[in-house]
Amino acid sequence: MKYLILLLFIISIENNLFAKTCNIVIPKVIIILNKKQNNIYPKIESSCPLKVIQKFLTLTANFEGEIKTSYLLKIFKDQFLDVQPILNQKMIIVIPIKKIINSRLELKKDLSVTDILSLDKIGFLLLDDAKDLSVNKLSEDLGEKNIKLTSRKLHRTWWLKGKLVKEITAYFAKKNIPFAEENLKESHFYKKIIITDNPKRYIVPIKKINFVKTVKALTMDTPIQVNDFTFKLLIKAFNSVEATYKNGPISVTYSLTALSNGRYGDNIKLKNNKTKKVVIGKVIAANTVQIGL
Repeated sequence: MKYLILLLFIISIENNLFAKTCNIVIPKVIIILNKKQNNIYPKIESSCPLKVIQKFLTLTANFEGEIKTSYLLKIFKDQFLDVQPILNQKMIIVIPIKKIINSRLELKKDLSVTDILSLDKIGFLLLDDAKDLSVNKLSEDLGEKNIKLTSRKLHRTWWLKGKLVKEITAYFAKKNIPFAEENLKESHFYKKIIITDNPKRYIVPIKKINFVKTVKALTMDTPIQVNDFTFKLLIKAFNSVEATYKNGPISVTYSLTALSNGRYGDNIKLKNNKTKKVVIGKVIAANTVQIGL
């Protein structure tokens, strides 16, 4: 066992002693446009094979902030024992493009740009100073955006696409809820912050949840949407309903007959069986309407 460990140690030393060295010259700042999209790499002054340069840049995409290049090279050596790059920088700064865009645009606190991709299919930008990079202004209409980056020093322009989203409070089901469930309560849900480019989709009238029923099964811990519900029938035609008449401080309650079905918020016709008079009332609860709103 001792001989095996010694042999492995000697092999490791030999690999490092006889590994080919090469130089990579890079600016101090590396901007990550997209971790996964790196099929076009920036031109770099280097004596290293192309695969070594690509591997090094891909490695930096896993970090953010100031990083010692000696630390990166230590990780790099574990994968490329036959090549040892030498960098001109002792420290580099790695910045995701999302961070730059959102800081430059000075958007409202609840707005941000996400899902950013390079239209030029470039994964990285190499700059001497991140402050040299400017971003075109965007309208605050949510959804897909084309984003223009400009380097004044390099006289270069890059185009990206992204999505302007908003931070909102959404409601999530605490448990699985079946299709056509009518006995819903506010306590069946909890709220959580999400980001979306379509906030209206998630504006569910949670205070009126007892007036609706599900039109699909709801999955636990999934945000509920407006289209997941429909108002349930609260009044059936020809049934007796409680009608409240309001006129300023005056309030009178009496019984009327509904002439049609009604859901929450519907205006329906009601008949007074004694006077035969027909009035319009607004459905506000089960078998309850309000007149004179």
